[in-house]
Amino acid sequence: MDFHSIHEPVRSALVRLEDIAENARRKYETQYSVFLDAETVVLAKQFMRAPEGFEIGFFGGYPEAERCIFGVWPEYEAEEATEHFPLDLLKITCPPQKTLTHRDCLGALLGIGIKREMIGDILCDERIFYVFVSRKISSYIITNLEKIGSAGVRITLISTDDFTVPQPKTETKGIFIMSNRLDAILAGALDLSRGKAADLIHAERVSVNHICRTETSMKLEEGALLSVRGFGRFRVGKTGNQSRKGRTYLEIIKYI
Repeated sequence: MDFHSIHEPVRSALVRLEDIAENARRKYETQYSVFLDAETVVLAKQFMRAPEGFEIGFFGGYPEAERCIFGVWPEYEAEEATEHFPLDLLKITCPPQKTLTHRDCLGALLGIGIKREMIGDILCDERIFYVFVSRKISSYIITNLEKIGSAGVRITLISTDDFTVPQPKTETKGIFIMSNRLDAILAGALDLSRGKAADLIHAERVSVNHICRTETSMKLEEGALLSVRGFGRFRVGKTGNQSRKGRTYLEIIKYI
């Protein structure tokens, strides 16, 4: 993928990261961005280069984080760089009788005036949310977030050293496909026609491994992660035997 083929919002974000790197070089000091979405992180790792005498990195609170902060620092600070990323981890505990979702938690945070760029990954483990946030706003959230939906919550600040990533909940279903094209797999996974699946792809609502894709004929490999705005996300699983009509069995792992 070349730079000019990236869609505009992400291109603009990459330009802002270049400005941060240049500002760090000019002032000869460490600089950090706000939280970046997963697509920007993936492409920034591909296109960004550190200024001479500096190093760059991305960190979202744990190694597999999708939303990350971009950092630029002088080479002599490299050993301590990850420790200094300006983020905190909040543990938000909900009542046991309430079933709340990622969307509920994010909506509650946005509802008290927090911008999305100040929030990193939100991970759910039963009735507990683990939320990575900019250090600038962690105390504000602790003071002001009283409810998620109608449920009162308890918030504590915890160390990332004590954090174990909760295992995501999934369900698996099988579909039969004629090919491993993006539109074919998307149609089977979402129980749509190929035409409706193509409409979603052309509307830039589909990402593959965090990058927005608009090519219906793109071939997908086992393990590919698909995110579809409005429908959620799923992973391409293992293939199986062919049916009598020549269709191939494919596992679809849906994140719930």
